[in-house]
Amino acid sequence: MDKQTRYKKALANIIFYQAVGQSKQELQPQLFYEEETTDSWTVEQCRLQYVKDQLQFIDDGNLDDEIEETWNKVFGRKKYKMIGSEWKFAVWVGGVDDYFIDYESAKRHHDYWVDKGHDDVKIEVLSQGEVT
Repeated sequence: MDKQTRYKKALANIIFYQAVGQSKQELQPQLFYEEETTDSWTVEQCRLQYVKDQLQFIDDGNLDDEIEETWNKVFGRKKYKMIGSEWKFAVWVGGVDDYFIDYESAKRHHDYWVDKGHDDVKIEVLSQGEVT
């Protein structure tokens, strides 16, 4: 099994066990079907559909920003230390950082978050020694 498949199956497993903790009535509003459609479904059918719906939602890119923010929050600078020393700029949104090799990309990222209403956004210029 390749790594991408392993991660997707692990995520499906996590989502399924999240669904197991919910009743049919709790799952129905979260499904991508009208409740009238799911009224005749068993709780198991609702759980399985919940997993499929959530994976599709993620595959469609709906959580990309949130996923990136969570990744940065969990791994912070450590992930960049593992990659190497090509990073020249850090963009901070609150306490969350993201790294770039050129100013133009860092500025676009900065402006994106400012446009979304964040006022705690800054660009930090890094020396290569700080991220290696």
